[in-house]
Amino acid sequence: MAIKITNVTKVYGERKILDSINLEIGDGEIMGFAGINGAGKTTTIKITAGVVYPNDGDVLIDGMSIVHDARNAKYEVAWVPENPLFDPFQQPVTLFSEYGAYFGKSHTEIKEQAHDLMGMVGLDGLLKKRVGQFSNGMKKRLMIALSLFQNPKNFLLDETFTGLDPEGARFLREELVKLKSKGKGILLSTHILSELNELADRVAIVNRGRIVDISRVDEIMKHSVFVIRCDGEESKIRTALEKFGNTTTLGKEYELHLSGNRKVNPWEIGKVLENYGLKVHSIERKENTMERYFFEKIGQNQSV
Repeated sequence: MAIKITNVTKVYGERKILDSINLEIGDGEIMGFAGINGAGKTTTIKITAGVVYPNDGDVLIDGMSIVHDARNAKYEVAWVPENPLFDPFQQPVTLFSEYGAYFGKSHTEIKEQAHDLMGMVGLDGLLKKRVGQFSNGMKKRLMIALSLFQNPKNFLLDETFTGLDPEGARFLREELVKLKSKGKGILLSTHILSELNELADRVAIVNRGRIVDISRVDEIMKHSVFVIRCDGEESKIRTALEKFGNTTTLGKEYELHLSGNRKVNPWEIGKVLENYGLKVHSIERKENTMERYFFEKIGQNQSV
Protein backbone atom coordinates (compact mmCIF):
# COMPACT_ATOMS: atom_id res chain seq x y z
CA MET A 1 0.00 0.00 0.00
CA ALA A 2 1.54 3.32 -1.13
CA ILE A 3 -0.21 5.63 1.37
CA LYS A 4 -2.16 4.56 4.44
CA ILE A 5 -3.94 7.20 6.50
CA THR A 6 -5.14 5.74 9.79
CA ASN A 7 -7.46 7.40 12.33
CA VAL A 8 -6.04 10.85 11.62
CA THR A 9 -7.57 13.60 13.76
CA LYS A 10 -6.65 17.28 13.71
CA VAL A 11 -7.91 19.94 16.12
CA TYR A 12 -7.28 23.69 15.94
CA GLY A 13 -8.35 25.36 19.16
CA GLU A 14 -11.81 24.01 19.90
CA ARG A 15 -12.53 23.10 16.29
CA LYS A 16 -12.06 19.52 15.09
CA ILE A 17 -10.94 19.82 11.46
CA LEU A 18 -10.44 16.09 10.90
CA ASP A 19 -12.24 13.34 12.77
CA SER A 20 -10.60 9.89 12.50
CA ILE A 21 -9.85 9.98 8.77
CA ASN A 22 -9.03 6.57 7.24
CA LEU A 23 -7.92 6.29 3.63
CA GLU A 24 -5.62 4.03 1.61
CA ILE A 25 -4.07 4.74 -1.80
CA GLY A 26 -2.49 1.82 -3.62
CA ASP A 27 0.53 1.65 -5.91
CA GLY A 28 -0.47 2.68 -9.41
CA GLU A 29 -3.76 4.19 -8.21
CA ILE A 30 -5.20 7.67 -8.59
CA MET A 31 -7.47 8.39 -5.64
CA GLY A 32 -9.77 11.35 -6.19
CA PHE A 33 -10.40 13.46 -3.10
CA ALA A 34 -13.57 15.56 -3.18
CA GLY A 35 -15.21 17.89 -0.70
CA ILE A 36 -16.55 21.42 -0.38
CA ASN A 37 -14.33 24.22 0.96
CA GLY A 38 -13.49 23.62 4.60
CA ALA A 39 -14.31 19.90 4.45
CA GLY A 40 -10.76 18.90 5.43
CA LYS A 41 -9.09 18.04 2.11
CA THR A 42 -6.10 20.37 2.37
CA THR A 43 -5.48 19.55 6.04
CA THR A 44 -5.45 15.84 5.19
CA ILE A 45 -2.97 16.44 2.38
CA LYS A 46 -0.71 18.63 4.54
CA ILE A 47 -0.60 15.94 7.22
CA THR A 48 0.17 13.29 4.61
CA ALA A 49 2.98 15.50 3.27
CA GLY A 50 4.42 15.93 6.77
CA VAL A 51 3.86 19.68 6.76
CA VAL A 52 1.30 19.53 9.58
CA TYR A 53 1.20 16.91 12.34
CA PRO A 54 -2.01 15.22 13.51
CA ASN A 55 -3.29 15.30 17.06
CA ASP A 56 -3.98 11.61 16.74
CA GLY A 57 -3.44 8.86 14.19
CA ASP A 58 -0.66 8.41 11.66
CA VAL A 59 0.15 8.24 7.95
CA LEU A 60 2.39 5.56 6.48
CA ILE A 61 4.22 6.40 3.26
CA ASP A 62 5.34 3.05 1.84
CA GLY A 63 5.42 1.75 5.39
CA MET A 64 7.28 4.75 6.86
CA SER A 65 5.53 6.80 9.54
CA ILE A 66 5.08 10.49 8.78
CA VAL A 67 4.86 11.05 12.55
CA HIS A 68 7.81 8.97 13.75
CA ASP A 69 10.04 8.80 10.65
CA ALA A 70 9.16 12.00 8.83
CA ARG A 71 12.51 12.60 7.11
CA ASN A 72 12.55 9.23 5.33
CA ALA A 73 8.81 9.27 4.65
CA LYS A 74 9.04 12.70 3.00
CA TYR A 75 11.54 11.38 0.47
CA GLU A 76 8.79 9.26 -1.04
CA VAL A 77 6.01 11.83 -1.32
CA ALA A 78 5.80 15.05 -3.34
CA TRP A 79 3.23 17.73 -2.54
CA VAL A 80 1.87 20.21 -5.08
CA PRO A 81 -0.15 22.75 -3.03
CA GLU A 82 -3.06 24.76 -4.39
CA ASN A 83 -1.16 28.03 -3.97
CA PRO A 84 2.62 27.42 -4.11
CA LEU A 85 4.53 29.89 -1.95
CA PHE A 86 7.93 30.97 -3.25
CA ASP A 87 10.32 33.73 -2.30
CA PRO A 88 9.59 36.24 -5.09
CA PHE A 89 13.32 36.92 -5.50
CA GLN A 90 14.22 33.26 -5.99
CA GLN A 91 14.92 31.78 -9.39
CA PRO A 92 13.91 28.29 -10.54
CA VAL A 93 17.57 27.38 -11.02
CA THR A 94 18.14 28.02 -7.29
CA LEU A 95 15.09 25.97 -6.32
CA PHE A 96 16.24 23.02 -8.40
CA SER A 97 19.68 23.24 -6.79
CA GLU A 98 18.18 23.25 -3.29
CA TYR A 99 15.85 20.35 -4.08
CA GLY A 100 18.68 18.45 -5.73
CA ALA A 101 20.97 18.85 -2.73
CA TYR A 102 18.22 17.69 -0.36
CA PHE A 103 17.49 14.60 -2.44
CA GLY A 104 21.12 13.75 -3.09
CA LYS A 105 21.32 14.51 -6.82
CA SER A 106 24.60 15.32 -8.57
CA HIS A 107 25.31 18.72 -10.12
CA THR A 108 25.04 17.20 -13.60
CA GLU A 109 21.68 15.58 -12.81
CA ILE A 110 20.32 18.84 -11.43
CA LYS A 111 21.39 20.85 -14.46
CA GLU A 112 20.08 18.40 -17.05
CA GLN A 113 16.80 17.56 -15.33
CA ALA A 114 15.99 21.17 -14.47
CA HIS A 115 16.36 22.19 -18.11
CA ASP A 116 14.29 19.26 -19.38
CA LEU A 117 11.52 19.63 -16.81
CA MET A 118 11.15 23.37 -17.30
CA GLY A 119 10.65 22.72 -21.00
CA MET A 120 8.22 19.88 -20.27
CA VAL A 121 5.92 22.11 -18.19
CA GLY A 122 6.05 24.99 -20.65
CA LEU A 123 8.57 27.20 -18.82
CA ASP A 124 11.48 26.74 -21.19
CA GLY A 125 14.14 29.45 -20.91
CA LEU A 126 12.88 30.76 -17.55
CA LEU A 127 15.34 29.06 -15.20
CA LYS A 128 16.90 32.38 -14.21
CA LYS A 129 13.73 34.49 -14.11
CA ARG A 130 12.57 35.66 -10.70
CA VAL A 131 9.58 33.68 -9.46
CA GLY A 132 7.91 36.91 -8.36
CA GLN A 133 7.43 37.69 -12.08
CA PHE A 134 5.57 34.43 -12.66
CA SER A 135 1.78 34.26 -12.90
CA ASN A 136 -0.09 31.93 -10.53
CA GLY A 137 -0.41 29.38 -13.32
CA MET A 138 3.34 29.54 -14.02
CA LYS A 139 4.09 29.03 -10.32
CA LYS A 140 1.92 25.95 -10.33
CA ARG A 141 3.73 24.63 -13.41
CA LEU A 142 7.03 25.21 -11.63
CA MET A 143 5.80 23.32 -8.58
CA ILE A 144 4.76 20.41 -10.81
CA ALA A 145 8.24 20.41 -12.36
CA LEU A 146 9.85 20.33 -8.91
CA SER A 147 7.65 17.42 -7.82
CA LEU A 148 8.63 15.45 -10.95
CA PHE A 149 12.26 16.36 -10.27
CA GLN A 150 11.96 14.80 -6.83
CA ASN A 151 10.63 11.62 -8.48
CA PRO A 152 9.10 10.02 -5.35
CA LYS A 153 6.86 6.96 -5.20
CA ASN A 154 3.81 9.05 -4.30
CA PHE A 155 2.24 12.37 -5.26
CA LEU A 156 -0.21 14.66 -3.45
CA LEU A 157 -1.98 17.18 -5.69
CA ASP A 158 -4.17 19.77 -4.00
CA GLU A 159 -6.45 21.57 -6.49
CA THR A 160 -3.61 21.43 -9.02
CA PHE A 161 -5.91 21.84 -12.03
CA THR A 162 -7.23 25.15 -10.69
CA GLY A 163 -5.45 28.06 -12.36
CA LEU A 164 -3.90 26.01 -15.16
CA ASP A 165 -4.67 27.02 -18.74
CA PRO A 166 -6.04 24.32 -21.10
CA GLU A 167 -2.55 23.41 -22.30
CA GLY A 168 -1.27 23.05 -18.74
CA ALA A 169 -4.30 20.99 -17.73
CA ARG A 170 -3.80 18.66 -20.68
CA PHE A 171 -0.13 18.20 -19.78
CA LEU A 172 -1.05 17.40 -16.18
CA ARG A 173 -3.67 14.84 -17.22
CA GLU A 174 -1.19 13.08 -19.49
CA GLU A 175 1.52 13.15 -16.84
CA LEU A 176 -0.76 11.68 -14.18
CA VAL A 177 -1.60 8.79 -16.49
CA LYS A 178 2.14 8.21 -17.04
CA LEU A 179 2.86 8.32 -13.30
CA LYS A 180 0.06 5.86 -12.65
CA SER A 181 1.51 3.48 -15.27
CA LYS A 182 4.82 3.65 -13.41
CA GLY A 183 3.15 2.43 -10.23
CA LYS A 184 3.00 5.79 -8.42
CA GLY A 185 0.35 6.34 -5.75
CA ILE A 186 -1.54 9.61 -6.35
CA LEU A 187 -3.99 11.53 -4.14
CA LEU A 188 -5.76 14.09 -6.33
CA SER A 189 -7.90 16.78 -4.72
CA THR A 190 -9.93 18.86 -7.15
CA HIS A 191 -13.02 21.06 -7.37
CA ILE A 192 -13.25 20.08 -11.04
CA LEU A 193 -15.17 16.88 -10.44
CA SER A 194 -15.33 16.04 -14.14
CA GLU A 195 -11.57 15.46 -14.05
CA LEU A 196 -12.16 12.55 -11.66
CA ASN A 197 -14.39 10.84 -14.23
CA GLU A 198 -11.44 10.42 -16.57
CA LEU A 199 -8.49 10.14 -14.19
CA ALA A 200 -9.42 8.60 -10.84
CA ASP A 201 -9.73 4.90 -10.07
CA ARG A 202 -11.63 5.61 -6.86
CA VAL A 203 -12.97 8.73 -5.21
CA ALA A 204 -13.16 9.53 -1.50
CA ILE A 205 -15.68 12.16 -0.42
CA VAL A 206 -14.91 14.11 2.73
CA ASN A 207 -17.50 16.20 4.55
CA ARG A 208 -17.09 18.05 7.86
CA GLY A 209 -13.81 16.33 8.57
CA ARG A 210 -15.02 12.79 7.94
CA ILE A 211 -14.82 10.41 5.00
CA VAL A 212 -18.45 9.80 4.08
CA ASP A 213 -17.96 7.65 1.00
CA ILE A 214 -15.25 5.80 -0.94
CA SER A 215 -16.32 4.31 -4.26
CA ARG A 216 -14.88 3.14 -7.55
CA VAL A 217 -15.42 5.73 -10.27
CA ASP A 218 -16.56 3.12 -12.78
CA GLU A 219 -19.23 1.98 -10.33
CA ILE A 220 -20.37 5.56 -9.70
CA MET A 221 -20.83 6.13 -13.40
CA LYS A 222 -22.93 2.96 -13.67
CA HIS A 223 -25.54 4.33 -11.28
CA SER A 224 -28.66 5.37 -13.12
CA VAL A 225 -30.80 8.41 -12.53
CA PHE A 226 -34.37 8.62 -13.81
CA VAL A 227 -36.31 11.83 -14.44
CA ILE A 228 -40.03 11.17 -13.98
CA ARG A 229 -43.01 13.31 -14.96
CA CYS A 230 -46.07 12.13 -13.09
CA ASP A 231 -49.41 13.55 -11.93
CA GLY A 232 -50.62 12.93 -8.41
CA GLU A 233 -49.94 13.65 -4.77
CA GLU A 234 -46.24 14.16 -4.08
CA SER A 235 -46.37 12.05 -0.92
CA LYS A 236 -47.88 9.16 -2.86
CA ILE A 237 -45.29 9.47 -5.65
CA ARG A 238 -42.44 9.48 -3.13
CA THR A 239 -43.88 6.44 -1.36
CA ALA A 240 -44.12 4.55 -4.66
CA LEU A 241 -40.51 5.37 -5.54
CA GLU A 242 -39.06 4.54 -2.11
CA LYS A 243 -38.47 0.92 -3.07
CA PHE A 244 -36.07 2.02 -5.82
CA GLY A 245 -34.00 4.69 -4.07
CA ASN A 246 -33.91 8.36 -3.12
CA THR A 247 -36.16 10.96 -4.76
CA THR A 248 -35.70 14.71 -5.17
CA THR A 249 -38.28 17.12 -6.56
CA LEU A 250 -37.40 19.35 -9.50
CA GLY A 251 -40.48 21.48 -10.14
CA LYS A 252 -43.00 19.16 -11.78
CA GLU A 253 -40.37 16.46 -12.22
CA TYR A 254 -39.00 13.87 -9.84
CA GLU A 255 -35.39 12.72 -9.98
CA LEU A 256 -34.90 9.14 -8.80
CA HIS A 257 -31.42 8.04 -7.66
CA LEU A 258 -31.22 4.26 -7.49
CA SER A 259 -29.84 2.74 -4.33
CA GLY A 260 -26.95 0.28 -4.53
CA ASN A 261 -26.03 -1.20 -7.90
CA ARG A 262 -29.45 -2.56 -8.75
CA LYS A 263 -30.61 -2.49 -12.35
CA VAL A 264 -34.09 -1.12 -12.95
CA ASN A 265 -35.98 -0.60 -16.19
CA PRO A 266 -38.27 2.40 -16.74
CA TRP A 267 -41.27 0.10 -17.24
CA GLU A 268 -40.76 -1.34 -13.72
CA ILE A 269 -40.91 2.14 -12.22
CA GLY A 270 -43.95 3.01 -14.32
CA LYS A 271 -45.78 -0.13 -13.25
CA VAL A 272 -45.29 0.64 -9.54
CA LEU A 273 -46.49 4.24 -10.00
CA GLU A 274 -49.58 3.07 -11.89
CA ASN A 275 -50.32 0.55 -9.13
CA TYR A 276 -50.59 3.56 -6.82
CA GLY A 277 -53.18 5.07 -9.17
CA LEU A 278 -50.78 7.68 -10.54
CA LYS A 279 -50.66 8.92 -14.14
CA VAL A 280 -47.18 8.65 -15.66
CA HIS A 281 -46.29 11.01 -18.53
CA SER A 282 -42.66 10.07 -19.05
CA ILE A 283 -39.71 8.28 -17.47
CA GLU A 284 -36.28 9.12 -18.86
CA ARG A 285 -33.02 7.56 -17.87
CA LYS A 286 -29.90 9.71 -17.72
CA GLU A 287 -26.38 8.71 -16.71
CA ASN A 288 -25.26 9.86 -13.29
CA THR A 289 -22.37 12.29 -13.10
CA MET A 290 -19.68 12.68 -10.51
CA GLU A 291 -21.13 16.02 -9.44
CA ARG A 292 -24.59 14.60 -8.85
CA TYR A 293 -23.16 11.65 -6.92
CA PHE A 294 -20.99 14.01 -4.83
CA PHE A 295 -23.86 16.25 -3.76
CA GLU A 296 -26.08 13.27 -3.03
CA LYS A 297 -23.45 11.87 -0.65
CA ILE A 298 -22.69 15.09 1.22
CA GLY A 299 -26.41 15.85 1.37
CA GLN A 300 -27.00 12.55 3.13
CA ASN A 301 -24.32 13.43 5.68
CA GLN A 302 -25.13 17.05 6.52
CA SER A 303 -26.34 16.01 9.96
CA VAL A 304 -23.12 14.09 10.70
